[in-house]
Amino acid sequence: MSRKPVAIASLLLFAILCPIAANAAGYYADVTLDISSSGEVKVSGTTNHLMLMPGLYDNYTSKKGSRWLFNLTINDSFSDYIYSARLPPSSSVNYIKSSAPVRIEEEAGRITIIGAGNSEKPYLIIQYEILPQNQDFRPMIIFGAIALAGLALYLFASRQSKKVQGKHSLKNYREEALTDRQKKIIMFIESHGGSSTQALLEKELKIPKASLSRNIQTLSRKGIIKKESRGMSNLVYFPKAEEKKESDSDSGKSKIKYWN
Repeated sequence: MSRKPVAIASLLLFAILCPIAANAAGYYADVTLDISSSGEVKVSGTTNHLMLMPGLYDNYTSKKGSRWLFNLTINDSFSDYIYSARLPPSSSVNYIKSSAPVRIEEEAGRITIIGAGNSEKPYLIIQYEILPQNQDFRPMIIFGAIALAGLALYLFASRQSKKVQGKHSLKNYREEALTDRQKKIIMFIESHGGSSTQALLEKELKIPKASLSRNIQTLSRKGIIKKESRGMSNLVYFPKAEEKKESDSDSGKSKIKYWN
């Protein structure tokens, strides 16, 4: 019997199963989208989707008159994702459409839009204008006052939540900057006295091993948790205040990005 038909059949089966396996694994993203005044978008962070790979892109924005449109629409489903989109300085938002709830912040004259979701096809559409220097800033002041009022309510609710969480809860991270899986990991560690083995996290939370390792690495990079090898297993725990302070000092990163 000729081996050629068998080889062809094997190749066809491989071609069919590869996309299925890739889709089953799911896409993920934890990215920052920095939009310049010229419309160029700088993408940074971690992902396994081609449209969000780190780099500079000029095809996510368009302009009509004085209005800019940022449109990032992905037709693939993501297991979990989180993004932070920074508009150019002196921007004014007209409307936002997103696949997930968003939070709007303002820092150093730039508006930042934060969103996170899971098990869905992500999209983010923003129409905005870049105001000239002599523009009337009263609408922005009103918007800022509303945002600050919302932030004050959020901080008050967070502090009230701290009292209930217990002594092992650090609660000095921004929940809106975390995916659902990352929140589950933190809550599980809090409920187990501030530490847990990675194996126990995988067993109890039923998160795939690769996804769990990736999210633990992300949380560790943000300084929220630490991971150490203990024999045949990994111990995941909250760092002490002294360790966190030293880590921030060594990395030279601004605490504003991940910590209140």
